[in-house]
Amino acid sequence: MASSGSVDVFLGMLKEKSQRSTTRTQSTRTKSGPGHLKAKSQFTCQICGKSFPTAHVVPARFVRPAIVDAITVEYKNWSNEGYVCHEDLNRYRSEYVQKVLTEEKGELSDLELEVIRSLKEHDILSQNLGAAEFQDFTLGERLADRVASFGGSWTFITFFASVLIVWIAISSIAMIGKPFDPTLTSC
Repeated sequence: MASSGSVDVFLGMLKEKSQRSTTRTQSTRTKSGPGHLKAKSQFTCQICGKSFPTAHVVPARFVRPAIVDAITVEYKNWSNEGYVCHEDLNRYRSEYVQKVLTEEKGELSDLELEVIRSLKEHDILSQNLGAAEFQDFTLGERLADRVASFGGSWTFITFFASVLIVWIAISSIAMIGKPFDPTLTSC
């Protein structure tokens, strides 16, 4: 079971990813002459020193303070005005997640190490979750899965809505001849 601190770290990482995707759509412009704007197409990563296009870097001001602290231990010349490439940022993020999990839980399980490895490499942890060992399920488990899949389908929703409308119509017609509360008709 994940602790609330681990969940907070994971949610923070998702928020950073969301911020990063919105910054990709914004164009950074620099002045190339008096009154003239030109789009800057290459940015240098502060950590590795390589040049990358806009889609492959993150502005340093969007990096979480805890991760900046980890980066500045190794790179003293870190600036919030610079940029960092995704590869280096992901390496520091995964180191940060591993550090936090280790502090909270002690030794990490194989699953947690696999999640950290996938964060570093942008891997998918599972290809098809629906194809779980269906043969090993008991009859009750298979029946419950089928009932659940039908109960949430559009076929069931349409059928149920139709039955409900017919029930309302029949009840309404029956109420015309014989009202539910006869005292209301004398008013």
